[in-house]
Amino acid sequence: MWLTCSGSLIPNLLAPDDAGEDAAYGTVAHELTEEQLKTGRVPVDRIGETVTVKNGKNVFKILIDEDMLRHVQTAVDYCEWMPGDHFTERRVFFSEYTPLKKQSGTSDFANCEPHKLTITDHKFGQGVKVHAAMNYDDPRCVIINDIDDSFELNGNSQGLLYALGFFLEYDWMYDFKEIVIRISQPRLDHFDEWRTTRKHLLAFAEFVRRRSHDAWKLNAPRRASTKGCEWCKVKADCPTWAVMYEDMVSAAFDVRAEADIETVEELKSRLDDPIDGYKVPFADAMKLTTEQLETILTFRRASENWFKKIEETLKQRAREGVKLGQWKLVATNTHRFFRPGAVKKILALPVPTGRKPITRDELVKETVVSPAEGERILATHGFKPAQIETLFADLTDRPPGQPTLARSNDKRPELGDPTDGVFDDVSEDF
Repeated sequence: MWLTCSGSLIPNLLAPDDAGEDAAYGTVAHELTEEQLKTGRVPVDRIGETVTVKNGKNVFKILIDEDMLRHVQTAVDYCEWMPGDHFTERRVFFSEYTPLKKQSGTSDFANCEPHKLTITDHKFGQGVKVHAAMNYDDPRCVIINDIDDSFELNGNSQGLLYALGFFLEYDWMYDFKEIVIRISQPRLDHFDEWRTTRKHLLAFAEFVRRRSHDAWKLNAPRRASTKGCEWCKVKADCPTWAVMYEDMVSAAFDVRAEADIETVEELKSRLDDPIDGYKVPFADAMKLTTEQLETILTFRRASENWFKKIEETLKQRAREGVKLGQWKLVATNTHRFFRPGAVKKILALPVPTGRKPITRDELVKETVVSPAEGERILATHGFKPAQIETLFADLTDRPPGQPTLARSNDKRPELGDPTDGVFDDVSEDF
C-alpha cells in the first residue's frame, strides 16, 4: 500500500485494526501450516480446539476442524517437496533501504537453491483472490512514475519485499539469478506464480528506498489506485480516491496513466469549491470507447469496496452519537423463523372437520448437502482427497456457467462467438 501511496503509511499506522474473521482464520491456519512444515507431523491432535484471536477491538473464536486441516495440508504439499533449503516463517530484514532500523517482515515459506529463490505466501482468505503479478487486476498499477524515474511494479510487492530480505541475507551463498513469487490460496483452490530476474529485484530495492523515505514524511503525497487503496483503513474519507473516482466516471483520465500525485493543498483546492455539495459527472457509457469501458470496469470492485467502507464509517459515527443529516441508522428487515418445538405443536393442532391431518413432511423438507459439504463430510470419515475426487467424478454434474467478463489473463478458456456456425448449413445461393 505505501509503495503505491506514500501518504497512506502514517494514517494507517494510527488507524484502529479492523481485520475481520477471515484474517483471524488465516492466523490460525498459518500457525498450523508452520507447525506441520517444521515438524513433518499433521496436527490432528488439535482438531476441536478453539483458538481466540484478537484483531484490534474485535475478538474471534476460531475452531480448528478437519476442513481447516485439509486446507493446511494443501498449503504444505505446495511447499514441502520442493528441492533446496527450506525456510518457514522466517523474519527477514530490508532496513538498508528504509529510514528506520530493523524494518522487516515474516516470510511464510522460502526455498533457496543455487541461482534460484522462491518465495511462497500463504493466503487463507476466500473473499479476494490474490495474484503473484499485480497487473492481473489493475492495468493502472503497472507503471508508477516518480518525478525523476519510473519503475515497473508488476509483481506482488509483499512477495518482492520478502525476496529482497532473503537476497540481502543469502545471495553470497546462492548467487540468486531467478526470483519466483508464488501465492498459495487453498480455500479458493488458487495457486499462482510470477518469475522475475535479479536485475528487476535490485531495481525494486531502489524503488523501495525512494518510497520508504517519502512514506515517513508528514503530509506525504497520496496516489489513488485500485491495488493501493484495496486494504487502506482510511480510504473512506480520503479525498484522493474521491478525486480519482470523479475523474474515472467522467472519462477524464489517461487510460494507461496512474492517478497524479495530489498534495494536500492541491486536494483542498479541488474539493473546497463544490456546487450544491459533491457531484459526480457521470459520462454516457454509449459514447465511451471499448478501451475506456474496459478500464472503467477494472475499478468496479475497488469502487464497491470504497462505497462499503464509506457506509461502515458513517454507521460507526452514528453509533458513536454523531447526528447524520441525509441518512439515519435503522434496523434491517429480517425474516421470521420457527422456534424449537414449533413443528411438534403444529402437528398436535386439531384440524377443522373434514380436513386431512397436517403431516410432518409438509412442514419439514429434506435437502441434500452440496458436493463441497459432501467432500468435507467424507474427509472427516477418513477418505483421502484423491479417493473423494475419483468418487465424486461419477456422482456429480456441473451445469455450464453463464457468460461473464474476466481479466484477459484469467486461466479459464475464452468463450467463442455464440453465433458462430449458426448459418453453416445455409446454401450460398439462398
